[in-house]
Amino acid sequence: MNIKQKTILLIGFILILAGAIAWIASGGEVLSKDGVWVEKEQSDLDRLLGLEPEKEFIEQFTLGLIPHTLGFAGIIVIISATLIFILKTKKLKEK
Repeated sequence: MNIKQKTILLIGFILILAGAIAWIASGGEVLSKDGVWVEKEQSDLDRLLGLEPEKEFIEQFTLGLIPHTLGFAGIIVIISATLIFILKTKKLKEK
């Protein structure tokens, strides 16, 4: 493996790691979501009466593993493998 191939491999690994970190930072969900349910603050009277907290749907994109992160990683792997194959050095046979 020559220096160009090692560089491509390192860049690909760093990009995949960055995608994994972004996925974990956004909640580590398996599927992407377009919103989250958030519980509203309850008053003391509501708690004393034993009422369930109200939930509100807030539109907020959450990155998912399957459609987005794995797709990104797959594209990086394909591009890296192609570049590594293209940049390989041909050794000449000595007679």
